[in-house]
Amino acid sequence: MKQIELGSDEYAVCANASGMPEAYSIILGEGQEITVFGNTLRPKFKKCINSFVLPNLQPINAGIFIVPDNAVDESGRGFDYFLGNYSASDKKAYDTAEKTAKEHWNNAFRYYKGGEGGCVYSASTKTEAKNSAIGLGAIVTFLGLYIGFIFLVSCGAILALKELSESADSIPRYTMLRKLGVEERAITKSIFSQSGIFFLLPLLLACLHAYVGMRFGKYGLDLLVTGDYIKPVIFTAAVVVLIYGGYFLLTFLGSKAVTREQK
Repeated sequence: MKQIELGSDEYAVCANASGMPEAYSIILGEGQEITVFGNTLRPKFKKCINSFVLPNLQPINAGIFIVPDNAVDESGRGFDYFLGNYSASDKKAYDTAEKTAKEHWNNAFRYYKGGEGGCVYSASTKTEAKNSAIGLGAIVTFLGLYIGFIFLVSCGAILALKELSESADSIPRYTMLRKLGVEERAITKSIFSQSGIFFLLPLLLACLHAYVGMRFGKYGLDLLVTGDYIKPVIFTAAVVVLIYGGYFLLTFLGSKAVTREQK
């Protein structure tokens, strides 16, 4: 969390959960005063501070009011947080400092955990949060790629086989058109248009479904995902178009070859 200096009658708010900084900013912009243990405090900032308390994969800070020390007493204490950064110049020194710090904390609280009059504590570091994010991201990515790729290839294969079957059934019609003097260019254009419509309509429906789903799922993604997820969406869309385009091209060439057999 950022270091904030407050006056004796001021307070600030920090949050990073989806939508919460904007909601608090409205309250702070109106100059809303709060009362803490009989002390009336006014906002120091007009906007909420986008910050966190614990390193975590998800933005779980739904809102923390920061007040001066003289505005509270010990009866209002619920949790104690110790926040700090390691003074390390490289990854090896950082890992060593982190290991040493956790060992000291474990030794300090070894005789005070649980039981009557004791306390329970937890420690979290950036490295642990990063490793957890990498592990979870790898699992979700593998499942998403596997299931999505299987469904995508299966749908493309079904569309291709259906179109090739339709082309085979249409051989007598194309033979009759050739006998009537229709140019081969016009027949090729007809096959291309038929295959294009056959593949384009499912693709447009998928794009519409994805757009509506993303619109409604944006709030959930903001709660579960930190960082920019637009680039992965664009990459996924490009892969879908590439695979669908490949199936379309192969289907068009196959349909063209099938209809030419009876020439």
